[in-house]
Amino acid sequence: MIVDQDKAAAALIRAEQEAIARLDELRAKYVCRRPTGVALTKELAREWEGYLTERTRLDDELFNPFEHEISQTLGEVAKQARIYVDQRKRLEERIKTLADDRKRQLAEASKQANATASDTRQTVFNITEKARLALDQAIRNIQADLNRTDLSLLPPEQIDAMRKRWEEELSELEVRHRDALMAAKDMLASLAENLRTSDGEEPAQIMEALEHRMLALEEQADEDFEMVQLGLAVAIINHEFAASIRKVRQSIQELGQVSRKASGLRPLYESIRSNFEHLDGHLNLFTPLQRRLNRIAQKVDGKRIRNYVTDVFLNRLERHHVELECTDAFLASTTECYLSTLYPAIINIVDNAIFWMASTSGRHALQFDAANGALLISNSGPTVEKRDWERIFERGFSRKPNGRGLGLFISAKALQAEEMSLSLIEPAEGFNVTFQIKL
Repeated sequence: MIVDQDKAAAALIRAEQEAIARLDELRAKYVCRRPTGVALTKELAREWEGYLTERTRLDDELFNPFEHEISQTLGEVAKQARIYVDQRKRLEERIKTLADDRKRQLAEASKQANATASDTRQTVFNITEKARLALDQAIRNIQADLNRTDLSLLPPEQIDAMRKRWEEELSELEVRHRDALMAAKDMLASLAENLRTSDGEEPAQIMEALEHRMLALEEQADEDFEMVQLGLAVAIINHEFAASIRKVRQSIQELGQVSRKASGLRPLYESIRSNFEHLDGHLNLFTPLQRRLNRIAQKVDGKRIRNYVTDVFLNRLERHHVELECTDAFLASTTECYLSTLYPAIINIVDNAIFWMASTSGRHALQFDAANGALLISNSGPTVEKRDWERIFERGFSRKPNGRGLGLFISAKALQAEEMSLSLIEPAEGFNVTFQIKL
């Protein structure tokens, strides 16, 4: 037990500083630094954004509250022991400790920067010296060849050819090394200019921006090629399917005429016709998705959307015991838009919702609502992490097993082209996920 009040106060302050120092060490274990001057691919950029989100959560939910708790604990201990803690001294000690740590880190960074600059200087010197020596060696070789050659025995044409060969050799060597040195000079000059214009705070990452642009264009080209292949495949299938369906319809009609004369074929005909009409009815549900047929804006209300969704997903809703709820606000809502744009987005959202709800136990519910000029589609499936709220609409991103990451991306882009938007918002009460289609 410390009797002296000043020593006791100093001991408390040291304990606080030590606790904060240990907390800083723990916090440093979860700090990653992005390398400068290096562009990230789309996948790495997603991971980096996810890391920043999770690190912010750690600070907000763990580290910062614990640091506050340390401060509160010191005050409570001092109050219980009736120890007066000089707040000025406490603050000065804290600032001094923090300043010393920051000075140490800055000194280490300065040391590394100076070492890199010295290494770069030595590398440039070695390159220039290598170029000079190479040219000197070439000149000596040419001089030696010239000394060994008896020019009096050679015809003028051969002497002129030798002269031309030696000149070309010297010129090629000089140009090659000069271009390399000028490229190095330009790179260093650009870096120096970036450092000057940024005042040493955050150098402009021109090379990183160019590399990032190049990677983005390469990824875009690959993705566009994949989309073109998918489009061609769908077009071919649609063409062949349409022709086959016409033949099937014609054959069923002919079978119907034959079955009228042969009573034994009638039950078979009725079964085939019934099943085909059921299939054909489902296929006709997707007629609004054909853009060429639906480029006229139409008025659509909540009841019509509900009926369409029910017709498409009736079997799946029943199979997975999903309750479809439509609020009065949704049923009364109306909007004017292209059905070929709105319906595919709704279909995709509902399809994903049913898939994820089917993978969980408990209540399965899907709700359609409308508020502030937007359609709200909520479900009771797994919660979408905050870090995925933006990434979920990027091409190629999917948490679904074997998912291609195209559905929500295409839906969002199609809606955006029609001056609408698709986004995730805070879930409605009683639900875990809510998509908003802003009309």
